[in-house]
Amino acid sequence: MKGRNQVSTQGGFSILEILVAMAVTLLMALMVVSLVDGTVRTTSHSQQRISAEAGARQALDRMSADFARAIIRNDLPFRIEKNAGNDSITFYAQADGYTAGRGISMIGYRVTNNALQRGAQATEWTNNAITFTTLSNALADPDYLAIDETNFETISTDVFRLEFTFLMGNATVTNVVGTNSGSTYVASLAPPDQASPQNTLRAVIVGIAALDERARKLVTTAPEALVTNFPDASSTNEILTGWDGFLSDSDLPQPARQSLRINQRAIPINQ
Repeated sequence: MKGRNQVSTQGGFSILEILVAMAVTLLMALMVVSLVDGTVRTTSHSQQRISAEAGARQALDRMSADFARAIIRNDLPFRIEKNAGNDSITFYAQADGYTAGRGISMIGYRVTNNALQRGAQATEWTNNAITFTTLSNALADPDYLAIDETNFETISTDVFRLEFTFLMGNATVTNVVGTNSGSTYVASLAPPDQASPQNTLRAVIVGIAALDERARKLVTTAPEALVTNFPDASSTNEILTGWDGFLSDSDLPQPARQSLRINQRAIPINQ
């Protein structure tokens, strides 16, 4: 028989046992949170890289659609800026502009503020609205194929590098086409039966490099310096040849290098 003051301890927990249980539970919770956080980060990084890749390919698809509708005439030459770093190109195409028009526009592609932009300025198919011209007059006229700033839109914030080379009718790849004054080139895209093969442009070869927003934050190099680290193409150095060389020797942080996406596409002309 138990005395009045005797207390039974059967079925109870001591404070030490409770504290140990709480510590184990907390540790397991932290491990789960850490695992989930790591998975979320990995998934997020992968999604950003996939997004950059998809954005680059969509940009090339849009260029392909515009070049397929380019107006091929001797008196409406393309205008190309072959700069140290990013190039640009402008031409007439059967496409709608961002303002009112009847299906004819000046179409342009450029990289500004480390983002790929597309210009589309509608015009009328009349002698007053469209400038029919010669190579020499187009080269001398700074207003030829000049698209207003208000008619540009950003189509990819990941693309920071844009380069053009050209496949000619005699199967040679060249960095220059038509005639030029400094970095400005103009090229007549006559139909194949009206031009010699070596002067007939068969395809525009486009190279673009893209880096997602997260990866850009890992790069300590200034954006302008990063652009010039991707060498300009030359008649003996195709776009990806030079860019692949940079990637192999690059001092970019490994995560940024893994996120970098470069693409090249030959877009047919005169088909």
